[in-house]
Amino acid sequence: MKTIAVNGASSTQEIYLDEKHRWSSLIGAKYNLALGGGSNDRMFRTTIKFLNHTPIDVLILGWVMWNRTSLTKSNGSYYVICNAPAHDEDDNQEQDDEVYKFYLKKMFNEYLQLENTLNYMLHIQNYCLAKGIRLVNFASGFGPDHFAYSELEKIAKESYVFNNKDKKIVMQVQRQNTERLTAIIDQLDPNTWVNKRVFFSMEEGLKDLPKIDSMGHFGIEGSKQWAQIIQQHI
Repeated sequence: MKTIAVNGASSTQEIYLDEKHRWSSLIGAKYNLALGGGSNDRMFRTTIKFLNHTPIDVLILGWVMWNRTSLTKSNGSYYVICNAPAHDEDDNQEQDDEVYKFYLKKMFNEYLQLENTLNYMLHIQNYCLAKGIRLVNFASGFGPDHFAYSELEKIAKESYVFNNKDKKIVMQVQRQNTERLTAIIDQLDPNTWVNKRVFFSMEEGLKDLPKIDSMGHFGIEGSKQWAQIIQQHI
């Protein structure tokens, strides 16, 4: 029997459903590392730490929008940065609106967050290939349309350009950064994604099924169908 681990955010944790109805349970996953509100930064960190000490056969990852992040805390935990306010990864009741505001104002850069996410994808892809682990990726909350060249150009405008006032240099750096993003994307293997389409999303796979809340989560029926879709790739 294959040992399966999954990681991601709320659409992978599915805390809003009884455990027996969650798609991770339906496919027989032994480990679920996901956390509602979690980020790609957290998923990469926890996945690598987990793989360093736990042998598995199959890894399933649900990637989310890259505006989220995970920040270290002085108490040894991490902040979950998703929606205001920020909260402790281990204690959802410990919240901090000032940290969230500081992150948005002083730290968030969409280009860097996206570049990090793409590098996470590529690194885990190569790691799993080297270790003989079956990797299955899917997107949640975004899809292929977010990666049209024109969209990448917009995001690259947020990249760091050394505060240079020379517009030609600024445009050149932005163009180089757009190409840097496309170069990483070109290395992502469709065979490691659901339906063999890079950035294929849960929303696309379950587009005919109803959602149960304002956060866009699917219910029991959707979870059952997603389990059937995932099962085809294990």
